[in-house]
Amino acid sequence: MPKAAAMTKAALRSILAMAGLSGLGGCSTVADHPSLAPRAIERFTTTEPAPAPAPPPPAALPEDASRQERAGLLLAQAIESDARFQERLAEVRTVVASGSGAAPGSEAWVQAQQAISRIETLREPVSRTLADLDQLQIDAAQAGIGTEAEGELASAIQKVASIDARQEEEIAALRERVLNP
Repeated sequence: MPKAAAMTKAALRSILAMAGLSGLGGCSTVADHPSLAPRAIERFTTTEPAPAPAPPPPAALPEDASRQERAGLLLAQAIESDARFQERLAEVRTVVASGSGAAPGSEAWVQAQQAISRIETLREPVSRTLADLDQLQIDAAQAGIGTEAEGELASAIQKVASIDARQEEEIAALRERVLNP
């Protein structure tokens, strides 16, 4: 029996040695697999800013409203929309300043990109208004209305186009700041 006991002891040592070595495999310093450490986004604890409220739908005018009334309403809507854009612009500038110079893909960079995307959505009502004013001008030209109405439409288009261009420049500057600190 001593021979059987010696074999059992040898087998037991082999099993324990294998178990010990297999436990050391988890302590390897070579990592060819993703880390299980929390990612940057998982460490981020502040909450996302509340989304911008949806702009109100354009006010409807009666079908018999004149082109001047329509142009006036569209201009007022563009000015109101620009006020909402300007309110949010200060917040976006702060977030973009934090992301300026950050590595692409980093948390600060991603937040800056998201802030720019959110403010871009606030440009949509002004762009839509500009298109609506252009359509009114086309309709006026096709109807052959007088120069007074044509002048008022052209003035409204110029004002809204100026708002649109300024907003576009602001967004381009924000993008540039993120890309080139």
